[in-house]
Amino acid sequence: MRWVLIVVALLAVVVLAGVLWTEWQMAGIEEPDYTVEMAEGSFEVRQYAPMLVASTNVSGERQEAASKGFSPLAGFIFGDNKPKAKIEMTAPVVQEPEREGAKIE
Repeated sequence: MRWVLIVVALLAVVVLAGVLWTEWQMAGIEEPDYTVEMAEGSFEVRQYAPMLVASTNVSGERQEAASKGFSPLAGFIFGDNKPKAKIEMTAPVVQEPEREGAKIE
């Protein structure tokens, strides 16, 4: 029984450390300006100010597609673009499946 408590305590420490590390990493990520139009509990409807958005389309299973899409976006953000200028990375980062007939230019 004592070993079970030790294992559970260690798992709790690992999970807590992971949560704290993630929060620390996210603290320095800039977010675009927005106003909250409506809020209910933890749900918000936001109106974002105009912003530059980099996107790419890739195909494949989710994990494979995310991996294929990362390199061109990272390159663009880090200066592989026409003005050869770095772009500040902000949150949120969005991944979504493309649905047939849902493409908007």
